[in-house]
Order: sequence, then C-alpha cells, then structure tokens
Amino acid sequence: MDLRQQVLMFIRKENMIQKGDHILAGVSGGADSVCLLVLLHSLMDELSFKLSVLHVNHGIRQEASEDADYVKTLCDNYKVPFYLEEIDVPGMTRELSIGEEEAGRLARYDLFYKKMDKIGAGKLAVAHNMNDQAETFIMNLARGSGLRGLSGIRAVRDKIIRPLLMTSREDIEAYLQDQNILFKTDATNLEDDHTRNRIRHHILPYMTRDINSETLSHISRAAAELSYAQEYIESQAAKWLDDNGFGMDKDLEFNKNAGYDEGMHSSYRLSLQGYRSQPYIIRKYIIMKLLDLVTMHRKDITQAHIEAADRLCMDKAGSKKLNLPYGIRLIRSYDELEIALGRDAVIDDDELVVDLEAINKADNGYIFSFNNTDFRARIIEIQEDDTEDFISKVPRLPYTKWFDYDKILSCPTFRFRRVGDYIVIDKEGHKKSLKKFMTDAKIPENKRNSVILMADGDSIMWVLGYRTSCAYEISASTKHILEIDALSVN
Repeated sequence: MDLRQQVLMFIRKENMIQKGDHILAGVSGGADSVCLLVLLHSLMDELSFKLSVLHVNHGIRQEASEDADYVKTLCDNYKVPFYLEEIDVPGMTRELSIGEEEAGRLARYDLFYKKMDKIGAGKLAVAHNMNDQAETFIMNLARGSGLRGLSGIRAVRDKIIRPLLMTSREDIEAYLQDQNILFKTDATNLEDDHTRNRIRHHILPYMTRDINSETLSHISRAAAELSYAQEYIESQAAKWLDDNGFGMDKDLEFNKNAGYDEGMHSSYRLSLQGYRSQPYIIRKYIIMKLLDLVTMHRKDITQAHIEAADRLCMDKAGSKKLNLPYGIRLIRSYDELEIALGRDAVIDDDELVVDLEAINKADNGYIFSFNNTDFRARIIEIQEDDTEDFISKVPRLPYTKWFDYDKILSCPTFRFRRVGDYIVIDKEGHKKSLKKFMTDAKIPENKRNSVILMADGDSIMWVLGYRTSCAYEISASTKHILEIDALSVN
C-alpha cells in the first residue's frame, strides 16, 4: 500500500476531514510538513475540502527566510493560499523564562488559531508522525508522567488533526524522495542539546536496532490504547462531577472570571462522602478536573500534587489544608472540601508541596512559607570537574541543607508526621521508623506532631532541627543539588 492510501485510510478511520472543511496546514519546510502539504493537496478533490498553509518564522535561524520562500514556492505551484507570520521566540524565551522549544510551540499555536479565525478555517493540520509519538512517549515515561502523559499525541484533538501520526519519518522521507520533492533540514534537529533530540538520535535507534525492529509502531499503538483508556476514565470523572453539581457551563464561567492572573479570590465546595467511594484512578481525575477549573496552567501541577490532594480528601479527621502552585489552596473540614484561589500569604498549614518548577526558574532562590517558617530553595548544577569541591563544601549549619536533587523520587513536601514515615540512617540504606527516631532523639512526645518534616513520599528527607536522611547525601555522582535554607524558625 502506498503512503497516500495509508494516510487516506487513517484520515477516514479517525474521521479527521468532512466534506466542505477548510483546513489550515502548518508547514515549516521540513520533510514532515512538506509531506503533509503534498498529501493533503493530493486528497483535496477526493475528500472535498479547502486547503490553506501558514508558515511561521520563529526568528531563531538565519536561513529561516529561505524556508519561508521554499514553502511559498510549493504553495504557488499547488495553487494553495500561503500565509507568513513572524515571531520573536528568543525574546519570548527571555520574557517568559521558558525554553525556546516551549516558547515556539506556544507562539506557533497562538498564530495558528488567530489565522484560522481570520480566514474561516475550521481545522488545523500539523505534521506529527510516528517518531514524534514514540519520542513523546519515552520522554514522558522517563519524566514520571501518568496516564494522561503516556497517552501521547492524539490523532484528533479539538480542532487539530494529525494525518501522519501513524507514518514513520523514514517512510515520509522515502516518499518525498520517490516523488522528487525537496525539503529543508533544520540544523538544530541534528544536535543533542534537547532531550527529544537525544531520544531521537540514540535511544530509539538502539531500541529499533537491538530490541525490536517494530518499536515505533508498537509504542504508537500502546499510546493509542492508553489514550482510549484515559478518555474513558476522564469521561467517568466528568460524569461524577456533573452528577454532583459541577456542570461544565458553570465551571467554564468560573474559570474565565476567577483566573489566577487577575488575583481574585474564589472558591468551590465539594462534599467528600461520594468522592471517597470512588476508585483511586477516578478520584485522581476528579481532582485534575477540579484543578483545571481554577487554573489554565496545569503544567506545573504534578503527580505528587494530585496524590497530596487525594490524601487530604481521604483523611476524615478534623480540618487540614494544602497549598498548590498558582495560589490554589485546598481546605478540608471533615467531609467538605473547599478549593480556593487567591494570592494570600499561606501560614499555619498541614502540608505544602514544593514547587520544583518555580525553584528551577528562580534566579536568586525561591521563597516559600510553611507553618510560620520561611524557606529559600535553589538548585545548584555541578560541573563535571567540580564534584569533589562541592562535597567538601556541604553546609554543616543546622538550618541549611543540601540534597541530591536527582535522588528525589517525587515532589518533596513539607508536613508533619504520619504513619509509615521512615528515615535512612546510614550509607548502607538502613531505615528507621520516624517514631523510633524521635524516641531515640529524645524529642518530647507532646512536640512530635509539630516537628516540621521535609518528605519524599514516606521517606523523610529532613527532620527540621535534628538530622537529614542519608538517602539524599551529596556524592561523587551528584549532578544537581537542591539547597533548602530555613530563614526563620520558631
């Protein structure tokens, strides 16, 4: 079966294009997007749709204008309307303190949607392929993503369609070569500066060559199956919220009128009796959907935040509070949960999840508070030849501690003791229950519930004022240090 027929079958299977559609295709000039343009143009009459093209110049590479000229020439040859937009990605990167790749993606899609509105296009076609799917899956797996992240790239999501998602990059380039169609090569894609490129150049070739030649298709199929499961679970969570008074129309109005950026103070209340009877995976998605209502920035809310929120909801004793990124505060009083949004200072809390993303972005340290104690956190990168020097400089001060950042399994939390807590007491990894440690350390029993702990799940990293765990000590293999400095201690 030739590539055109293969892509046509995939378009029909996923119901991507209907008669009369106007599709805007994003075309960079690279092999994937050029192939997308060629195939969509060849299918216009058969599927009865209109095609337009948008090329975005990111302002990064000197040869970018040549790419734009080439795409325009292709469009002129095919008699397809061509549009050009230019953006300053390096400037966005500096302004927003995010990577070039992320800045480019955000700006690109913003331009796509604006152009769609302007020309009356109802769908956006982008050129993600099977290799992109596999790279995304491996990257998200390594980063600890849950079901949502492992679902990978969707063939159809909202107005976006991806006709090449089940086509390999090798087949794309072979098709263009067979058709004698040239394409541009972005030199930055040949470098190993980005995680995705290292996966592309080293990990996937190794897996395909030495483990299974069908690695790409197997990963793509697994991602698709996971996406079906994720969609079902998400629908069940949405149904539960709808049955409990959280209709989407009302929720979207709340999101629009009480966004974090405006600094307004708004809240939702939820009875937890029905919530507690749900399976954990449904509870997890209920929490994610609730958080989606009060912030449009889900990226920095991690699995650790979701787990901490679920623990708060499942606990039935008294009242407790939890603080999350973007000024989101969860307050549980017995069987009722309040989700509050605002920029008030947070004091006297039961648990605080450390915002590692904010720490990474802070140039001079990230300040936060827990239980009337102010902390400053920063991440220190160790150069290859400086490890021994850093080991000799490990602080001995009681309220400044260094931890091996890469040994931390989840987002650290500041909290008080709970059942199952333990601390690693030596380099051999021997553990001692926190209860026994407190007894051995002669911490008065009436003060044990108020001792501040820094925890990685059940593993205690730091008993504030006493000792740190040996599990996170700086060693010759340490690459990054998480420094926590208690600035004010009761």
